Amino acid sequence: MKFDQIKELKDEKFRRLTGVRKETFSKMVDILRKADGLKKSKSWRKNKLNLKALIVVDKETHQVICTDFSNGKKHDFRLFKKSKILIHPKVKAITDTGYQGIQKIHNNSELPKKKSKKNPLTKNDKK
Repeated sequence: MKFDQIKELKDEKFRRLTGVRKETFSKMVDILRKADGLKKSKSWRKNKLNLKALIVVDKETHQVICTDFSNGKKHDFRLFKKSKILIHPKVKAITDTGYQGIQKIHNNSELPKKKSKKNPLTKNDKK
């Protein structure tokens, strides 16, 4: 679907398709348009206006529980702390390596195992 067609959808269908509300989506689009304009006008500057999104999803039902977004310059874990998302202690949080330090906040969390030169990852570790 094209962007113009997506904008015409009703709120419920829009949320099912994109995973976020129309208001949130329009804010994200505004930030990206602003960033694109700055990128073209000031190409010598570092691109600070990328968009970084934090999405919490239920693994079984694939339902989006909550979202938060910020400029791309902010680290993943800092965005997580700023969003103040509370995860129940019984829920297992599976994150990527951008969330180093989440184990201090949430004990039941899993980070991917790092490989080294001497110890490459096994097939079980890659899962």
